[in-house]
Amino acid sequence: MLKAYTAAFDPSFIGLYGDLERTAQIAKDFKVYYKKMPTGSSYTMDHTSLSYVYDPLGKLRLALRHEQPAQDYADDIRKLLNPA
Repeated sequence: MLKAYTAAFDPSFIGLYGDLERTAQIAKDFKVYYKKMPTGSSYTMDHTSLSYVYDPLGKLRLALRHEQPAQDYADDIRKLLNPA
């Protein structure tokens, strides 16, 4: 199921998963929210939607909100690539 879900975004994407305890810890580490939402006989997941940008040393530099305009993404990334 996870493979089919990630492939809907791009076939090269991989899905990572863990047990409930590990998932909760990762969510806490990344400061994100998730909750299983019943929908009839199935469910969906309500969750934070962010894209993370890391530097070459693995340090988190940006958390980009999906509702941001593309120009804001470009401006923020440009600042990281060309610091003053």
